[in-house]
Amino acid sequence: MVGLEYLSSSVHELRLADAAKYGVHAVRWPVLNGVNGEGIYLKQRGETTACIVLLPDADQTPEELAGLVQGKEALGQAAHELGLAGCDVVIPALINRQSDFSGNPELGLRTDQSHREWIYRQTFELGRNVGGYELHKVLALVEWMSARKVPVGVAGYGEGGRLALMAAALDKRIDATLVSGAWEELEETWQRPLERNGFGLVKEFGEAEIAGLVMPRPLIIAHGQYAALPAPVEPAVGVRKNAAPGTLTPPDEESVRKGIKRARQLVGDKLTEHLRLVIADEGELAIFPVEAVGWLRKALRLGKLDAPSELRIRRGSLPDDRARQQRLVSELVDHARRALQVCERQRNTLVWKPLAAAKTDVERSVATAKLRRVFGRSRLGVCLILRGHPPPGAAFWIRTPSS
Repeated sequence: MVGLEYLSSSVHELRLADAAKYGVHAVRWPVLNGVNGEGIYLKQRGETTACIVLLPDADQTPEELAGLVQGKEALGQAAHELGLAGCDVVIPALINRQSDFSGNPELGLRTDQSHREWIYRQTFELGRNVGGYELHKVLALVEWMSARKVPVGVAGYGEGGRLALMAAALDKRIDATLVSGAWEELEETWQRPLERNGFGLVKEFGEAEIAGLVMPRPLIIAHGQYAALPAPVEPAVGVRKNAAPGTLTPPDEESVRKGIKRARQLVGDKLTEHLRLVIADEGELAIFPVEAVGWLRKALRLGKLDAPSELRIRRGSLPDDRARQQRLVSELVDHARRALQVCERQRNTLVWKPLAAAKTDVERSVATAKLRRVFGRSRLGVCLILRGHPPPGAAFWIRTPSS
């Protein structure tokens, strides 16, 4: 990834707001072919001490998490504090749970599926989901940030908290992680919104196992505020009512403590100090508890905060979130449709054509066995059991197509 692209127009200026230590910009960055990330960037005027990806819940906008929306300034507390600590902060926009663009205008089709479910249903047969696409957007930012030779942190709330945990488990370049309002056992996935489904995930992993992949890097779990689904509304006339059922139920403190205890048992006593649970004070409404943000700053070895400064917002110049959602949804729908077309051509070329050329049952059996070997080694990867002298601490080695 080359870097962030600043966005401006005759409607909103290049800089959306100013604080004493940083400026606030609308940005975009490339992720996949035809797929971009968009969000808000808090850029330091002076030296940058760390880079942070700050992830909102699906139904929050980056502008809200940056404290730019009138009446919701309190949501920007964490971003402002990290900015005062010298951090460059990028707040990506997630696909929300509205349904304005869940349909095909060319066919006159509208559904009440959320944007997240609408994309999930189209990408399921490709082995993809909306969370995976958003992880690509987060990891593209991590790649750019890690090249700047400063500590990199990821923090998220609600749906963003789930992404933060997954990203940290996948990428060792993330030095510290804060997960707020997102810790729950994955065994409850069947009750959650459909787009949270993942192929075989619960068979191998719970939250504790994923947390174990993050350590020994610092991981802070905050239990306090949890996101809720929007109140259901009756679809308008002509809108198909076919959204899947699903709920978001906040876990109780006891179940969260139980999950953290299991994670500590999995990684052993030597690593438990890297996993910290923060229980928000009763009545604390911050989506990122103050104590949890403090531990994140400590994990990234940030210095003392500068004196508080006013965030001067240029009212009326904020990006249009509805237009941004339309772009984000359309990009993922188009990407999935292109991939399906490629899959069809490759299937015909690599599978059906060789099998059609076989004249006898023996030839078809040989061709099928060859296809299985090729697919296993070049697409799925193989697990090689190491005998003799394996590397220290290794019991087996996974050979993937890229290794």
